[in-house]
Amino acid sequence: MGKKFIFNPETLSFEHSKFSLKSALKSVLPHLLVTLIFGSILGYTLFNNVKTPEYRSLEFHNENLVSNFQYLSQQVNNQEVRMVSLENNDDKVYRSVLGLKPIPQATRLLGYGGSVQTANFDFQEHEALINEVSHKSLLLQNRIKLQAESYNEILHLVKDRDELINSIPSICPLAKKDLRRIGSGFGYRMHPILHVVKMHTGVDLSAAQGVPVYATGDGIIISADASSGGYGNCIRINHGYNYITVYAHLSQINVREGELVKRGQLIGLVGSTGRSTSPHLHYEVRINNQPVNPLNFFYQDMTEEEYEEMIRQASTYQTAEEM
Repeated sequence: MGKKFIFNPETLSFEHSKFSLKSALKSVLPHLLVTLIFGSILGYTLFNNVKTPEYRSLEFHNENLVSNFQYLSQQVNNQEVRMVSLENNDDKVYRSVLGLKPIPQATRLLGYGGSVQTANFDFQEHEALINEVSHKSLLLQNRIKLQAESYNEILHLVKDRDELINSIPSICPLAKKDLRRIGSGFGYRMHPILHVVKMHTGVDLSAAQGVPVYATGDGIIISADASSGGYGNCIRINHGYNYITVYAHLSQINVREGELVKRGQLIGLVGSTGRSTSPHLHYEVRINNQPVNPLNFFYQDMTEEEYEEMIRQASTYQTAEEM
């Protein structure tokens, strides 16, 4: 290789050039750094903004999945609302009418009393949505299973449907033609005699003195005498299936303890005995010895003629029993 010379402006002459790695690096590195920086910026920009057809397809598919999960989440929420309605009807109507205790809310929410195990999905950005849908879905499945068991219990209880229906107190104890009005209702009220707020555990049915009082369901008389607690002459009937009815302030009692009675059978007459200010019937319905609103058990669609026919049939049954 030939020698290289460079012009020295200070000596105004050409001098022999000596190669230096250090000087070479100083000359080349700035260009390399600039190239690397611009190259990195360009690469990052292209990677994030220029999408391949495969990437765009996956992105579109992912958006569809998220949209479907959001729709599924809404559907699960809608089914949960319907499930709450079924559970409320089960507790407040079906189980209440049949004298069954309502299922505790905590038990319903956990299905069978245990924790709900859900799968853990790892979808990063949408993981929370997917896991929420999974959790709600499994929880709803458990609640449906529990509700199905409750319905099976109810169906098992009503196999002997005729006996059950006849036993449940489901009519007004006074004929429509004799009922003047419904006075004090169920709940807390100002007591008309004691002048204190007390729980009124039944309804007061206003009627004339001596109006007939009828059993509201088949059952057995568990007491028929002058009662304590201001009820005066009082009759209590055990209808089975955890039902008891109470008829208070009677002027006359027409049944005795241990007697079997039918719905519509005459059991006494309206009066004003005990703690009472005027003739009326204080009537109670108790389930598991807990008072409930009797108005929920009145069969309002029965006509006066149907009511009279029911009384006639009960009277025929009573006469046959006495013979």
